[in-house]
Amino acid sequence: MNRFLNFFVSAILFSTIFLSLNAQGDFWHITSRDSFRTDREDALLFSVESSHFFLNNEYFGNMVEGYTLPGHIFEPSITYYAGSRLRFKGGASMVKFYGDNEQLKVRPVLSARLRFTDELDLILGTLNGNNNHRLPDAMYHFEREVFRPVENGLQVKYNSEKLWVDTWINWQQYIRSGDTIPEVFTAGLSLRRNLLNSTKGWSVVAPLAFLAWHEGGQISNYLSPSHSPVNLAAGLEIDKVLPGKINRIGWFGNAMYYRDLKDSNLSGLHKGHGFYTGVTAASTHSKLLVSYWSARNFVAPLGNPMYGSASVIDGSKAVFNSRQMMVGKYQWQKTFSPHIGFSFLFEGFYDVSEGWFDYGMGVMLRFSPEFFIARLPMAQW
Repeated sequence: MNRFLNFFVSAILFSTIFLSLNAQGDFWHITSRDSFRTDREDALLFSVESSHFFLNNEYFGNMVEGYTLPGHIFEPSITYYAGSRLRFKGGASMVKFYGDNEQLKVRPVLSARLRFTDELDLILGTLNGNNNHRLPDAMYHFEREVFRPVENGLQVKYNSEKLWVDTWINWQQYIRSGDTIPEVFTAGLSLRRNLLNSTKGWSVVAPLAFLAWHEGGQISNYLSPSHSPVNLAAGLEIDKVLPGKINRIGWFGNAMYYRDLKDSNLSGLHKGHGFYTGVTAASTHSKLLVSYWSARNFVAPLGNPMYGSASVIDGSKAVFNSRQMMVGKYQWQKTFSPHIGFSFLFEGFYDVSEGWFDYGMGVMLRFSPEFFIARLPMAQW
């Protein structure tokens, strides 16, 4: 097995000379973008964001118990563009997992988005969050889009030809003086710098990410110790567009870091790191990823627990200080119209040290129609 692993890692590292990675190499299902429409000035609109999914994770190792996520998310909303620079949105996010014993979970969706310039946006209220932050799965679990679809707080987004930046605070639990619950929020920064974009189809991107999760608060009477874990990630992505059926190939590498700023920690892990590298290939409807994950005492509270060093199985206190894992993914997706998209995803995880093989698969159908109601110039109010 060691000989096979050495060959596998060598093949990936050797491929960096010839290949490059699609910027979406660590991919998941189709994600709603919620973009600011510049052609909707003074328009009042009704829109629906709906996702229908069946995700099944067959996990057999000692890190994560297997589970299934079958259900749907329905988010109707009313949107008004107050001129060309300001957008208001109000609605509700409704999540229902299949089963008569599952309750419908409803959360409000309220946001104001101000476009300072063509590149710079400010969002207050419900954020353009989850997988739109473009963080690695090991750092920010892609499935959060399903079981925690709404983020609220403050967000600043910048997008130019050379630089893409997303910085935000997601306020998850608010406290007042004397409360017996902790203050909980997440602060993050995701940055992508385009280093090369040639006419011959080559592109090189340097991603940088920071994520901090805090649970505590000075004005609360919450007696348990506070927590402030931090994750950092930096890497390189190289991408090559090709003619033919295989139209894109790539390589990526990401170094990740973990540090808990507080002394209290249930896992006993206060500092660690990880390295994730792999190659991808893509055609019109398919994507394939083969990658390698190596970590030492790595913890990411909001990341996919499959990549962590501490078991999240109830009652288990197992810690696997050193992790070596091979990851494979295959995705087939098709966009039938600007408002309809379908995707199938298979993921496989092989823990080299422990000999576990876990896998998951799922399908997702997205339907996001938008209906024009009226044009209401503010001068007529």
